Amino acid sequence: MPVDLNIISHLVLDDKEFINLGPPRKEISVLGGPPAFATMVIPLLSLKTRIITAVGSDFPEAYFRYLSSLKSLDLEILKSEKSTRFLHRIYDDGRTMFLLSQADNLDLFVQKQKGAKACLVSPVFAEISNLSMQWIKKNHNIIGLDVQGFVRSIDKNNKIILEFDYEGVKTIIEQADIVKFSLNEAQSFTQRKSYSDIFKHLSKDITNIITLGTQGIVFNEDDLIYKIEAPVKKETDPTGAGDVLMTGILASLIKNQEVDYSICFGMALAAEKVQHERIHTLPPEDYDSTAETILETKKLIA
Repeated sequence: MPVDLNIISHLVLDDKEFINLGPPRKEISVLGGPPAFATMVIPLLSLKTRIITAVGSDFPEAYFRYLSSLKSLDLEILKSEKSTRFLHRIYDDGRTMFLLSQADNLDLFVQKQKGAKACLVSPVFAEISNLSMQWIKKNHNIIGLDVQGFVRSIDKNNKIILEFDYEGVKTIIEQADIVKFSLNEAQSFTQRKSYSDIFKHLSKDITNIITLGTQGIVFNEDDLIYKIEAPVKKETDPTGAGDVLMTGILASLIKNQEVDYSICFGMALAAEKVQHERIHTLPPEDYDSTAETILETKKLIA
């Protein structure tokens, strides 16, 4: 059966230190990474999906069993010495991340794969380059891009910092159809602060999405800038919400839905995800109805 969606990114093992709790709590080797969070909605979307990734011999067998149990999912795995692993130190006012190990680069492996209707490109730390993007551009009709892994670097202590080659990232972005930034990433990329100034320095030929957490999303339609409000939900864990958002957007676009509705559909799924800490299939709610309600909040801001 032809694949609807390729997801290109490393599966991740996350170590977490919850400094905000008393006493502090630790979790080791928690399944993470964009492909893992996307699996929370893939079974709901009738979306035949292929994950193109790399993991090491340290990747737990239980996680392989979970991924293999999803009938709508194919796995293309490059075997590495180690998996990509991050340490998250979580505080009341945010978190810091450290890179502990890294799986192999995917560039050559990607080019051995088959294309699909759409592709979610969501690297976590330099696992693909423009070499992969050129192949992705030729072999997919719709490309969704999360910039996070292209704008990360590490300091001398392996702490993740926001640092990147502007021209290199710009070249990659220009090959996508829909691009997701956090507000911090968008401000750093454009060196501008206000929404109007940020979007003046982003391509108008691309749908640029800037996520604002509980404040919603701002995005462009050509020269116009709109804001959509996020549903009010009890937030348990926002990790992976952006991956769920982008998966939902691409699933909707594959069905030829309008871009603004597709963004709202992704937001409906992401709003459900933040209420769940562990990776599992989200409940089969009426996400289309929620998307319609979210769409009613769309307003022109510039």
